[in-house]
Amino acid sequence: MTASYSRFRQKSVFPPSVPVTYWNYNGSDNGTDMVPGNGVDAWMQDVVTPNFRSRQKRGEVIMSHMHSARNEYYTSGGSYRYHYVPDSRYWGDSSGNWAPVYMGLQYNIRPGHNQLISASDSSQLVTEICTRLLSERNRSGANSSENLAELGKTLSMARHPIGSWWRWYNNSYAKTAGMSTANAWLAYRYGIRPLVSDLNTIMQQLSKRYSTRRTNRAGGSLTARGSYTLTHSKGIAFTTFSKVVDETYTVRAMTIDEFVVSVSYRLGFTAKQIVTLPWELVPYSFVIDWFANVGDFLGAMADFALSEKALGSCVVGRWDIQESYNLLTTVSSNPYYTFDRIPYGSIVAKAILKARSPGLSGPGLVVKSNFRLDEAIRIADALSLVEQALIRRFR
Repeated sequence: MTASYSRFRQKSVFPPSVPVTYWNYNGSDNGTDMVPGNGVDAWMQDVVTPNFRSRQKRGEVIMSHMHSARNEYYTSGGSYRYHYVPDSRYWGDSSGNWAPVYMGLQYNIRPGHNQLISASDSSQLVTEICTRLLSERNRSGANSSENLAELGKTLSMARHPIGSWWRWYNNSYAKTAGMSTANAWLAYRYGIRPLVSDLNTIMQQLSKRYSTRRTNRAGGSLTARGSYTLTHSKGIAFTTFSKVVDETYTVRAMTIDEFVVSVSYRLGFTAKQIVTLPWELVPYSFVIDWFANVGDFLGAMADFALSEKALGSCVVGRWDIQESYNLLTTVSSNPYYTFDRIPYGSIVAKAILKARSPGLSGPGLVVKSNFRLDEAIRIADALSLVEQALIRRFR
């Protein structure tokens, strides 16, 4: 069989720099400066697998390395004019786009890798996503193990979920509207709602036809923004300009597994869910899981012993970086010169960097990248828990 080999492709070539002209009153300093032209440069390096289509049709799962980059550069602006104060006949003038020159960005700029999001933060996100994916593998959509462990509450809620919620609301031991509301909300969120969802999932799983393979996916992202005011000197000009950097790092991970559907799976019982059940029964363990991936880590560790056959997996990381520059002010750094027409303009540079790597990183305990405390439902959960604690403390 022919061995795989690396391939490099370039979709376009970044355009060459373009000249902008300037001249002085006596012609002694006439000339040009070169500034970047607008355009796109894109390339990809991947692995060619011989007979890929036929091997895929035979059921083989092939994961390979891939790296790609896309760089975009856009600039616009105007010319300048100045004169010599003691004798206004002495002047300098220009035409064309002088924004890059007066920002000191005469050359093609490329958004740099890892500007705002550190390497440790991006690595931690990869660990978090891979740990979550390993934890989710081989789990049923329903968690009957936990429902059975809390059989008394489960049966009470299953008889009449709405009535259970109403009784919980009315019979709170603290005779306050606040405690009743907090208890009722948490009973709905972490009792009735999961139970109803599990019952519905079991019904669907009992009637559903499954293929022999299942694809599991997990993902997450980090974002950062930086704003700066910078300065640059050019000839008699002293300029200030703004720089805004927006950066996003996104991770996607996936596995393809041999999937054996048993009756116990359809009913919501799997070995992994039984192994991780003790953690789920710890009071308020779900609150810890808001901030740290303890539950996912335990599930991922159980995956090594209980997993089905893994056919293939990979992690894809993507950086989206944009740098925006805008000229703010231009003043003369020489008291004998003044600007009659100041240059203006902006520059936008973008980069999209992607990398795909076969396999997953090992599981690890990390602080979660997104606590989701800015979402309405998580805020309601947190306020209910705080309200419970305060009322119990000062009832």
